[in-house]
Amino acid sequence: MKNVIFIVMVISLFLAAYNPVYKDITIEKDSLVDVGSADSSFVLEISKAGVDNYWHRRFYDCPKCMLQHQVAIDLIAANQEFHKLGYSIKLWDCYRPLDVQRVLYRICSNPRYIMPPHIGSDHNRAAAVDITLVDSKGQELDMGTDYEDFSHKTSRGYKNFPDTILSNRELLKTIMEKHNFKSYSREWWHFRHIKARSYELLNIPIKCD
Repeated sequence: MKNVIFIVMVISLFLAAYNPVYKDITIEKDSLVDVGSADSSFVLEISKAGVDNYWHRRFYDCPKCMLQHQVAIDLIAANQEFHKLGYSIKLWDCYRPLDVQRVLYRICSNPRYIMPPHIGSDHNRAAAVDITLVDSKGQELDMGTDYEDFSHKTSRGYKNFPDTILSNRELLKTIMEKHNFKSYSREWWHFRHIKARSYELLNIPIKCD
């Protein structure tokens, strides 16, 4: 644990001293942003656009990450900061139409994992992301569990991991929170934007090119 504290202190000092200048991003403000098109350095693995996921079924027609304008801007800024450390964000899930939320809730009606459609998820607001980090070779950093593992080990409060895993989780959380995202205590991969609740629930289909 002492090693984890030391690593976190080093990261914090680096981030405090580092004031990056981000490239200009041209995005239409009145529509959802295709993040992969706005910044091609993201690694897209939108698992619900195929059947290789926890649910073993396809939910999206296209493997796109669509987000609200400000959410996209802040996520791009976070990704650019990760680049300075030799990492990139891998995207697993972003905007989720409300119809998909209804299907998921019929499959799993436990609100700990899937929010009821009448309440909605911040994914339905295009203001939340499920992510991890990859290195320069495209290898995922070890976060201790798979995506959508749904065991107690995915919780941020679970500490029975090697220091490397704990520091990887802390790095992800630290930089995302710096760029206006809040972490979810039960899922290390889930982050919602601080303005998420200001957006309406959406049921716009994800269009294919």
